[in-house]
Amino acid sequence: MALNQANCKLQIVRLAPAVPDADAPVATILAGQGTRPGLLYNPIAIACSLDRILVLQAPSEAYPGGCVVSFDFKGNPVYGFANNQWVMGLRQEGTPNVQLLDLSVESKGYIYVLKYLQPPSGNVLASDYRLDIYNPDGSFLTQTAGIAAARMQVDLWRSLYALNYEILQGTGRTEPTVALWLPPAPPNSTLASGHGAQ
Repeated sequence: MALNQANCKLQIVRLAPAVPDADAPVATILAGQGTRPGLLYNPIAIACSLDRILVLQAPSEAYPGGCVVSFDFKGNPVYGFANNQWVMGLRQEGTPNVQLLDLSVESKGYIYVLKYLQPPSGNVLASDYRLDIYNPDGSFLTQTAGIAAARMQVDLWRSLYALNYEILQGTGRTEPTVALWLPPAPPNSTLASGHGAQ
């Protein structure tokens, strides 16, 4: 799966066994720009669960906090969120200056959204970053502040790998790094217990 942000297109290619480059399969181009089901509007990131494709979209008039839309593997809209919807609105932060960064989904369908709040000064701090977790039906579950990262990926066991920037010990230089973060299980949820931030 791939996302062409500029043209609002999904690209899906079925991988084949080793074949010569000339015989390599080509991607199927799906979606397009628009707001009706099956189309994309300002897409930012893509994630695949075991049964659907999710696309994170920038804030719009209809969804001021941004949204996530759902497709099957043929590019058709999937009405799998609450109230039989194909789109789930994201939690609003009370400010229009929200920058959505990345999206991931784990094996049970819990959805993770990485973002930051742009302060008036323009200087983004680690405390301005947010990681939102949503239930599989799209309802908001919990939020953690301070996960400062450019990109992230959640694996089958809910371990979150983040592309971030840290100061290398001994050199004093800021360098790209990959960090592991284990999300805490919220109280009264079905998420597995025993996780904590690292």
